[in-house]
Amino acid sequence: MKMRGYVLFFAAAAVVIMLVTVNLVTGRGEREDVASAPHFQTAPHVNVRITDEPQVSRDLDPVLVTLYDGAIPDDAANITVLSDENCQPDADGVSHCLNRVQFETAGGSGHATLQHHHRMAEEPCLAPGQMVMMVE
Repeated sequence: MKMRGYVLFFAAAAVVIMLVTVNLVTGRGEREDVASAPHFQTAPHVNVRITDEPQVSRDLDPVLVTLYDGAIPDDAANITVLSDENCQPDADGVSHCLNRVQFETAGGSGHATLQHHHRMAEEPCLAPGQMVMMVE
């Protein structure tokens, strides 16, 4: 019976250590203001403008991004976000998220990567599965 008490104690201690570790690694609990906007967009589609120089996008329409890799032809349609990566903020609190996208053209499908420069508290990330409309 005494052994069972030790096992339960160590199991409970392990759970507490894991919760504290996750809290420290993810930064939860450190700053309440960081997560005022949802991590992912909730709208089914979003208007996006590609800029030549990185600009911090601030919850405006359209969302500002830079082209990180590849190209998106003028006739691209059905542009869909495939991923949201590299979302850790820099020293200024700006995330430089990488969003792989897939699109269709008359010649077939293609891929590119967009970089979305934004503060999570001001503008949520582009979400996998979200449709992107390119605007000027």
